[in-house]
Amino acid sequence: MTVSSAGPASSINIDRLLACPDCDRLTRKPKLQPRQVARCRHCGALLRRGHVGSLDPVIALSLASLILFVIANLFPFVSLRSGGLEQEIRFSSGLLALAESGVPLPGLAAIAFILVTPILRLAGYLYVLVPLRWHTEPPAWRPVLRLSNTVLPWSMLEIYLLSVVVALVKISELGSIVIGISFWSFVLLVITSTWLSSITDRFVMWELVESWRQK
Repeated sequence: MTVSSAGPASSINIDRLLACPDCDRLTRKPKLQPRQVARCRHCGALLRRGHVGSLDPVIALSLASLILFVIANLFPFVSLRSGGLEQEIRFSSGLLALAESGVPLPGLAAIAFILVTPILRLAGYLYVLVPLRWHTEPPAWRPVLRLSNTVLPWSMLEIYLLSVVVALVKISELGSIVIGISFWSFVLLVITSTWLSSITDRFVMWELVESWRQK
């Protein structure tokens, strides 16, 4: 469900204001139910999402995504069989090969956006939220949560999955392709990561953390 944001702010406490990330228009912070979203009346940009008020869904999805990420890196991604030969391709092998090529910058960028960024986000969420779930504040949780929220827009797992599917279609003419467990783990990772993004944003995470700190 989508709801419009409150009208333009005037003479109210600044803590109750929210700035649109696109047009910088100030509005009153809307009160949202779970699965509701608020959009700017001026430009239609997404302002915030409603949350369930519990850390459990975020912790569960973060943990599941991290486990799937590990599995995707441990086992063969796909195997190509041609002319009696079989070659295994792993999740990170293509990224590392690109980084070690004559033009390393695209490979390093891919490693940062596809390997490093998702790990920082998921590990950061778990580092902050798991202790808070048991009413304990972890050291330096504010910069860790800030970093996790900062790297969120730079995670490009979906783009990598799309590029892999396109590549598989092209190389299927060279021989038979065997899909490995890592590939299906990566597909599930994209699903859980997208689901996690759909129930959180930088405002939701801070509100969840603050509400649990006050319990």
